[in-house]
Order: sequence, then C-alpha cells, then structure tokens
Amino acid sequence: MTDETMEQVHEDVRELALTYPQRPLHEILGRLADTQDTVFSLLEQRNRPTHSRQLYYAADALAWLPSEVAAAEDYAGQAVAAYRDPASPDWAFGDQAGSHSDLAVARIMAGELEGATEALSPVLDLPPAQRNNGIIRSVHHVHTALTRSGLASDSRELQEHIEVFSRVPVASLPQ
Repeated sequence: MTDETMEQVHEDVRELALTYPQRPLHEILGRLADTQDTVFSLLEQRNRPTHSRQLYYAADALAWLPSEVAAAEDYAGQAVAAYRDPASPDWAFGDQAGSHSDLAVARIMAGELEGATEALSPVLDLPPAQRNNGIIRSVHHVHTALTRSGLASDSRELQEHIEVFSRVPVASLPQ
C-alpha cells in the first residue's frame, strides 16, 4: 500500500464526509459505495499500514464507516503511538493532532464519550499559534461526529471546548 494510495483514499473519504450532510444520500451513494469497496479491498489484501502517515490515513478513512469502528480505533491508536516521538523523521504535529482527532471520532462512533474526550485532550491543549487550518478541520470533524451521535446531549462541555478551540486564530488563515 503506497503513500499515494493512502492519500487518495484519505481524500475520497474526507470529501464524502464533508459532502454527506449537504447532499441527499442518493446523489453520493455511488461514490460512497466505490470508496467503501476500495477500503475493503485494501483491507482484504492484508496490506496493513505500518508507517505513521499510513496509519493516520487508514484511521481517517475508516472512522466514518460505522461497520469499521473497531479497525478505525485500532489504526488511530497505532497512529497516536507512532506520533508520540517528535524526534521521529515521520513526525508532524498536524498529523499527530489528526490522529488524536480520528481516535476521538472512532470512540464517539463506538459510544465512548470519555474515551473520545481523553483522545482529543492533547489537541485541545495546543496553543493558538499551532492551531492551523488542518488541525481546526480535524477537531471540527470530532464536533460533527458528536452532534450526529447519540452522545450529543451528554457532550455539551466537550462541544463547547471544541467551539472555543476552533475560533480561527490568525495563524490558521490560508496564506
């Protein structure tokens, strides 16, 4: 499984996740089925990702598929562990934050609010200067997952924390 393949799958799933709430299901169902088939095909080939970025992309792709919550949580947990060492040549704080966000989404999909809060905590602790557009988008995905889940009424505090975090600092504006 190449980085290019993982990046394409990641982008396809991210696009579908953003499009889903804005379009009727029948308009995106074909793309959704094609993307799901691609993800399942990669999984069936047992090409398990091993590099931190591949783990992150796999988690990001699977976190939005209800039938793949366990796999998403597994990949996200591995990605979080892989990004623990800032001295690693693959380390990137944006990917580290994205991995934590994906772990939070997977845990929300599994109904684990406390686990989601724990996973997202390091991201929400980032200083404003490190809250770039990609990190804010990742955190916003967690907010979206919360509002769509059965945990919405129990997660008001976390939702508010995300909303405060997501206020756009100048450092995150596109250049």
